[in-house]
Amino acid sequence: MKQRRRDLDKELEFIRAGRTAECGEIALSQNLPAERILELAYKTDLRHFVQKGSELARELRVARVMTQTPNTFLNFPVSSVLSPRKAGIEVEKVLTLSEWMLTRYRDKSDILDAIFDLFEQARLNSSLRDDVRMVADEFLCNVLFNATQRDGLNDRALEESVRDSESLKDPAVLRAGAFEGNFVLACVDPYGTLNPKYFLERMYRCVQVGASGAMNLADRGTAGIGGFMIFNACTSLYMSVKKGERSAVCALFPLKSGAKARSLQPKNIHWTHL
Repeated sequence: MKQRRRDLDKELEFIRAGRTAECGEIALSQNLPAERILELAYKTDLRHFVQKGSELARELRVARVMTQTPNTFLNFPVSSVLSPRKAGIEVEKVLTLSEWMLTRYRDKSDILDAIFDLFEQARLNSSLRDDVRMVADEFLCNVLFNATQRDGLNDRALEESVRDSESLKDPAVLRAGAFEGNFVLACVDPYGTLNPKYFLERMYRCVQVGASGAMNLADRGTAGIGGFMIFNACTSLYMSVKKGERSAVCALFPLKSGAKARSLQPKNIHWTHL
């Protein structure tokens, strides 16, 4: 990181994530391409990448919640993302539109159907609905197939993975929330096996080869095509892990943007690993 700092200073600005140096830094950029943000997130030890713009203040506050009070983010991810100044149990209840428990594989289809119904009732645009359901599917599959495994890596055959996920030892929770023009999907599991760096690496490899190449890699079981799709669909991705205890992953979507506009908007990435 230190060896590359001079080069990074040409495209990034840095501010502290907390009052002490131990809190790390937040990297600020101006319309830096998504591919470059992902590359820097994977190749450097920086953990917070924020693009300048209308969401700057909120994104900075989220980074500081994740860094300074990580348990707040792990326990109250919806309010931590949507209203970081007031994140906590009461605001979490207010901002959460729906919450679903994942206890077994068969719950996944019911949750995805419930998300469809939520969007129909709220009359939100269908492209956002489809993207949110896709991200939810990826979040839930990660819990079912990866989170329960040692180091969060699944090397089992699909049939065995599905069979083992028929009943989770401990349930996970998926929450959907909205506030001030933003929609967030948050998945929290009690395993704490997610490796953000590995996840970012797989996503970056997919970006390098493109969507079609990523699909080919996926056929060989080596790609992060799911992460690639999540990153393309949302504008901000947040990952926080307390090893062996808890993982929280969130994706943020602007409510009024279409699918193409969302995919082209500047991306923000935040991750912590305790």
